[in-house]
Amino acid sequence: MRHLTVRMFGAFRELEPSGAWRIEIDEAATVADVRRAFEQQARARWGARFDPALLAASAFASEREVLRASDSVAGLDEVAVLPPVSGG
Repeated sequence: MRHLTVRMFGAFRELEPSGAWRIEIDEAATVADVRRAFEQQARARWGARFDPALLAASAFASEREVLRASDSVAGLDEVAVLPPVSGG
């Protein structure tokens, strides 16, 4: 197991005002694994304030690119969770 820092934006930032949260993941985790770990640990940390539907609609990204579910996060110290945005 290791820790991964998740940078949080939009509605997620309201849950964690510092803008970052460290989650525990397996060494060989993929983005899909990070999403599952984030959801499980977020439910424990924020309870009903956490919206799993928002997470399901969100993307994960490295400093350089949006990541696919099958992408490995080995070698990454942090990722960002990017909720959908709208505007006019």
